[in-house]
Amino acid sequence: NAEYGYKVMPDTFTRHVTNRTHVHEGALYWTVEFVFTELDAKILAHDVPNTDTLQDVLDRYREVSTDVEQYKTVQRYFKFKPTVSYLLSVDGEANCYHAISPSEPLGECLRSKTVVEYPTVSLVQDVEEYRVVECRERNVREEVGAPGNRKGRW
Repeated sequence: NAEYGYKVMPDTFTRHVTNRTHVHEGALYWTVEFVFTELDAKILAHDVPNTDTLQDVLDRYREVSTDVEQYKTVQRYFKFKPTVSYLLSVDGEANCYHAISPSEPLGECLRSKTVVEYPTVSLVQDVEEYRVVECRERNVREEVGAPGNRKGRW
């Protein structure tokens, strides 16, 4: 059972307003932001099951999309697929990332990490240009309910 640190922004913040992360019938569904850095494009995917891989999510956009621009973005991404790295933003540290696997379930990618509203995953070609840090296992429970922060644990 994966544990995540979870921070909620104030109600007026755009990130909070656009977040649709929720639990339904005991299952966790995330909003996930994909940032295609070399393409200067973003996709906000909603209702992503905790058990899906990032590749599963992007494959759905590749096959079916009601948004033509999102479809084109993912099509262009697949041209670069062999050389793309997936980076998860580190909470509280600008321009700092965890390397994650597109073939692991989202829940595993987020294990022992803190998420602010929803995860942001950057897809990059030249990972050497980014500050990538090792994920240190930590007790997420220590973060939960810290004074001054509205946090939760799922």
